[in-house]
Formats: sequence, structure tokens, C-alpha cells
Amino acid sequence: MAGHFALKYEGLDLAVLKSLFLKVGPNPITAIVHDKPTGTYARRVWFLYEWLTGEALDLPDARTGKYVPVLDPDLQWGIEGETVPRYRLRNNLPGTPAFCPLVFRTKRLEDFIAEGLAQRARDIVADIPRDVLARTAAFLLLKDSKSSYAIEGER
Repeated sequence: MAGHFALKYEGLDLAVLKSLFLKVGPNPITAIVHDKPTGTYARRVWFLYEWLTGEALDLPDARTGKYVPVLDPDLQWGIEGETVPRYRLRNNLPGTPAFCPLVFRTKRLEDFIAEGLAQRARDIVADIPRDVLARTAAFLLLKDSKSSYAIEGER
């Protein structure tokens, strides 16, 4: 199945999937699930169809199958997510059907994360007195508000 290959090695492109689902309709998706009701990819396609189209398919809830993430965390960043018993999946998509930005994992991004910038920032801030941090934050907020007001005032 070509879709299996794409989901396994290429990650998700929700816009393409939604366009495909709207074009082909529910019958091919239902057939895929009937053919392999416990299959990981069949359950993921089923979930994505219902999630993206808002249309529930006439299928009974999955009864077996290991809980797996919808989004492959080795290919794209997701969230911890919640289990969705209907499909026996964990919805780790970082958004909603209306807005779900997906970011592919790349060596460059992995290297950047490995630098531990968040911890380095915490270490730097740890030595600064709290009152100085509070005044700095208040100053930056005021400056940002003035800038936003100036931009809005120009319209």
C-alpha cells in the first residue's frame, strides 16, 4: 500500500491528506480498515480521515491493537497527546483540524536542541535577583505595548 509507505517514511502532510480524503470519500478508508482492522496504518488513516473531515465512518471502535502515536515522533515533532480509544491511538498532533503546524525533525534542529539553550538561560537567570528580573520584565512589556500601540495607531 503506497499510503503505508508514505506514513512510515515521509511523515504527515495534513493538507494533502485532507484534499485526498475529500476527493476519494469514505469508501476507500472504510475498505482499508475492514481489510486490516488492527493495522497501525489503517487505524491512523481512519483517525486522520475522521479528524480532518469531521465525518464519522460507519465502523465499530477498534478492540485490539497496540496504542501508537498518530504522528511519528521520529519524523515530526508532536505533543504528549491523549489516547483515543475508538482507534486505539494516541493523538499527539500539536493542534486542531483547523490549525495544526507540523515540523519535521532535521539534523540541524536536533543539533540546535542539543545545545540546551533553555537550561543555559535558566542558569544565567538563576544568579539575577528576582526584583531585577521583575523590573526588566515590566520594562520589556511596557516597551512592547508602546510599540504595538504605535503600530496600531499608524493604521
